[in-house]
Amino acid sequence: MKPHHEQPSQPLVYVLDDQAITAFGYAELLKDLMPGVRVRQFATFKEAAGAAVHEFPVLILSSFPLHDVGPESFLGLLSTLFPGVTVVITHYSAELMQQLRRHEAEHVFITARTAPLRKLTEVITLALAHAGVSVGSDSTPAPRELTHKQEQVLELIASGLSNKDIARVLQIGVETVKGHVKDILERLHARNRLEATVIFRRAQRQAWAVTNHHEGFPRHEQTEPVR
Repeated sequence: MKPHHEQPSQPLVYVLDDQAITAFGYAELLKDLMPGVRVRQFATFKEAAGAAVHEFPVLILSSFPLHDVGPESFLGLLSTLFPGVTVVITHYSAELMQQLRRHEAEHVFITARTAPLRKLTEVITLALAHAGVSVGSDSTPAPRELTHKQEQVLELIASGLSNKDIARVLQIGVETVKGHVKDILERLHARNRLEATVIFRRAQRQAWAVTNHHEGFPRHEQTEPVR
């Protein structure tokens, strides 16, 4: 049964990810979507479960799997320790979708870990609406335009990949990746990879919000809750 705690005025979201750069990016995206939201980051499931004893989240954004929880027990632990809490799960494997569909979980939303920001934003926005949390807006100015390849590199950086991993995924040289990273930092006026990720996510979310306002909210198969 969910612990009974007096909830503060601002919603609390848990981010579960053992890669610091990815967790940081998710946290900043959530803060953009919900100005004033409180975000707590955890590297293990055990840490999150311990924190929930004192205060329950309205939403959990978690990578899959985590180091301390295997695929077999992941969903079971979520439903036991966080009953009724809306969950967004990011993953690398398409097999996860099949695993999740074996369980009836209308409050669970899934998306690929390397999904473009627009898709990730759609999933999180749907999940927030399901949790009864409204999405805000900001007026952060857009950065200089990036090339398609630079956007690909930055999306992979935000997913926690190293230069070597990015080179492998995009089938380009490591030195080429380093060149792209240098150009990205200059174009976004960012001091490091983390800051570049935050600036780019914020700008993309603004562009997505404008498109969504004029075209209506798009639905995608992977943005549907798992049934």
